[in-house]
Parts: sequence; C-alpha cells; structure tokens
Amino acid sequence: MHLEQLGAFGVQFGLIKGSCEAASQGFVDWQMTFLPEYGLRLTATPIGGTISAALHHLMPRTAPIATRYLLWPLNEEWTLYFDNGRPGSDPAPPSVLASRLHTDGIRISLADHKIDPPTNQVLQYGATIFEYFEHATVRRRIFAANDGSKWVFDQQGAAFPFEDEKTYQARRVRDRFPKILLLHYLHQLNASLDGTRTSPFENGPGILIVKSGRMPRDLKAFYE
Repeated sequence: MHLEQLGAFGVQFGLIKGSCEAASQGFVDWQMTFLPEYGLRLTATPIGGTISAALHHLMPRTAPIATRYLLWPLNEEWTLYFDNGRPGSDPAPPSVLASRLHTDGIRISLADHKIDPPTNQVLQYGATIFEYFEHATVRRRIFAANDGSKWVFDQQGAAFPFEDEKTYQARRVRDRFPKILLLHYLHQLNASLDGTRTSPFENGPGILIVKSGRMPRDLKAFYE
C-alpha cells in the first residue's frame, strides 16, 4: 500500500496492532459505553474493494463530531484507523484502543504546510507527528510542527534502534522530522506505506462503522 492511496485521509490517521476484526469490535465496544446516553448507535458493515474506494464512504466530513469510521487491514499485523471528522481523524482512538485491547497503537500526522500565494494566508499548518503507544503508555513521541507562528520540534521517550537521530539536529526546525523519515520508521515497524511491501489485504475487507441517532443540532457536513 502507498500513502497516496489514502488521499486527503492520509494527513492524519492511526494504526492499531492486531486484526481488523478485533480493532473494529474494540472500537464499537468502547464507543457504546457512552453513545447510548446521547441517543446514538453504531452499525458496522464489512466493505471490500480498494482502500481508495472505501475511503469515499467516509464522505462528507462532519463537525463537531465524526459520524463515519473506517478500519482497514494494512497487513497481518496492523490495522489502519480513519474517521470523517472535519479536522482529520481523531488522534485519541489509537491510544484508547491500545489500552483497551492491551496492544500497541500509532498516531500519525503528515500535514504539508500550505500557503495561498495571492493572499499569503495559511491554508494548512504543517506537522509531522509520530506517537507510539504500548497499552496505555506513550512509548515514543516525535514531532516537527508549525504551531501557528513558528516551527517547533520535540521528542520524548527512548528512541527505537532504527531511528536516524542525526536528522533531529538539522538547522531548520521543520527539517528535523520530515515526512520521508516518518514513512521510513513505519516501514521498520512493518507498517509500510511506501509501496514497497505487498499485502494479502490490498482489497480488504475492512469495516465501515456508521453512527446514527440523535445528532447534534449544529452538525455540519463538508464535501471538499
């Protein structure tokens, strides 16, 4: 699988170590501990085909809450997590599911810094974020991100043996953790999204989860 197949949903997503069935059931079980209180329910449906086509089922994006979720097998070891939240996939599920399922999870952000040339207005703040969870614990966190005024870099936890720590000393802060380095780390963790590894799950099946019931009055849909 290649990152380009994820389209706009490749900006922010998660990974759960374990089968797609276990991850999706864990997600439903977690959500149903509080959704009924708000008059909401979930319906889970297997979905096949390419992941690019499956991600179209998440549209439109919604705010202030997500209403659709997709869990997709990356390979025998990892499951991808996406939702249709307007800002991008919720960063919480990888850590929550890692804790509930006693497994590992990863939060990924690969946002390019985008500026509108005519107005010089920032369309999207850049961020490269890698967070690795072991159960409920943050095992490793690395990020280079624009906080709205400047680029900042930070790292926490013990480095993995495969890390290129020399890059973290780059002169420009934004160059200390580039996208290509994060993709290399995923490759080393057998969660490759650089198109170099084939998977028997190229056509799923994944699990599409749809939320229904009493939606917030201020729920808005975005079709871009």
